[in-house]
Amino acid sequence: MKVHTVMKFHVGVPMVVQLTSATTHDQYLLKEVHLPKDATLTMNREYVDYAQFQRLTEEGICYVTKMKKPLIYRELSSVTYVSPDGLVTHTDKKIVFEKGEIRHKARRVELWSNNSHKSVVLLTNNFEFEVRDLENIYKRRWAIESLYKQLKQNFSLHFFYGNSVHTDTNMGGLSRY
Repeated sequence: MKVHTVMKFHVGVPMVVQLTSATTHDQYLLKEVHLPKDATLTMNREYVDYAQFQRLTEEGICYVTKMKKPLIYRELSSVTYVSPDGLVTHTDKKIVFEKGEIRHKARRVELWSNNSHKSVVLLTNNFEFEVRDLENIYKRRWAIESLYKQLKQNFSLHFFYGNSVHTDTNMGGLSRY
């Protein structure tokens, strides 16, 4: 079973929950949900879909996601920021994805940590937000992960409701999971 969730950050409670089979791709909910204009959506990197990104942009919805490594894009501009002690803090690029009829402009922000040689690359359609704001928005995505971790630790699987019928031999009948 897989849980697809849309959560209002300020409330901390899911507003949309879809249960599907484990084989359903993570992009399922992205195609189904329509958010209000000016909403900000943060999502896992499995949701990378240029057509959906363009749809979100046209609907006035900001998205922030972690970028998959093998994405092919064309760079329009790039700025590298360096701290006073000479360390690169982040790069900020305007890019375009082109696939068939789709031409989607986006922003690629690569963040470097002071303590690590690793970077995190975020992808967004918002060209106005400060880099630290984008970083904070993406970190908030973990609220969903934390919620489900807490649920799984505190409730047995039989508490979760789904769409598939299951024969429950212990209860002598059918139940829904």
